Amino acid sequence: RKALVKAKKNRAQKLCTLVVGGEDYLLLYCGEAVYAGDRVLGRVRSGGYGYTVKKNIALAYLPMDLAKVGTKLEIDIFGERYPAQVVPTALFDPQGDRVQA
Repeated sequence: RKALVKAKKNRAQKLCTLVVGGEDYLLLYCGEAVYAGDRVLGRVRSGGYGYTVKKNIALAYLPMDLAKVGTKLEIDIFGERYPAQVVPTALFDPQGDRVQA
């Protein structure tokens, strides 16, 4: 337990959920660079299009100071940078209004 508490206190990065671009489908192949200005922070670890929330969703490890909801970043997808934003971990449609038939 002590080791886990110490590791949690000293962690340098956090896995964050990002939304990328607008509602248009973007091909996220995973491994895209995540930028804050001209600084590369890391790479997309997983990603895809969330059909129920109509957003491109990516997961990336970010430094703790940037791992806050609302942080604006950019993701390079096939040589073009798209805006990204850190969002709450769970994206969902609580009323089920957008369920695909």
